[in-house]
Amino acid sequence: GGGGGRHAQLAAANPMLANLAGLGGGGGSNSLETEVKVLESPSVLKPVYDFVRESKRKAGKNVDGMRFSSWVKNVDVSLEKGTSVLNISYTDTEKSLVLPVIDKISQEYQDYSGRDRRQDIANAVSYLQDTIETLGPKAEASMQAAQSYALTQGLGITDGMPAAAATGATSS
Repeated sequence: GGGGGRHAQLAAANPMLANLAGLGGGGGSNSLETEVKVLESPSVLKPVYDFVRESKRKAGKNVDGMRFSSWVKNVDVSLEKGTSVLNISYTDTEKSLVLPVIDKISQEYQDYSGRDRRQDIANAVSYLQDTIETLGPKAEASMQAAQSYALTQGLGITDGMPAAAATGATSS
């Protein structure tokens, strides 16, 4: 349509994008291309579509024929070449909807990214707890074996240390 298309940018100030801009090491561009796909996904855009549909319905428009698959073509997400900046553009015949829709896309994306991060953190915590449970008894057994060996061999806590460190002496 001949509506009010405007551009908004999600700069690398977004914490999720700062990670993916290559600042966190590893292939930044692949990660950013993934973020473009995430932004274009129904997970992010479906709530925005519902918002647009409801806004139009409240404004007295007939939305019976409105379909997500057609509406999503009004949203364009692109990576600005050579940067970590994602450009989002949205076109609508109702200019008053453009900025609220771009804001909503940004918010939904950040909510989605937050859920993603929380899940990653939960997985990491779970892994570390499992590792502690596995390694704790092994560490305890190793310590007991070392102490037992030291006792049977008549070794003290200072045996095997450099003489100066063992006696606390300093050479002057």
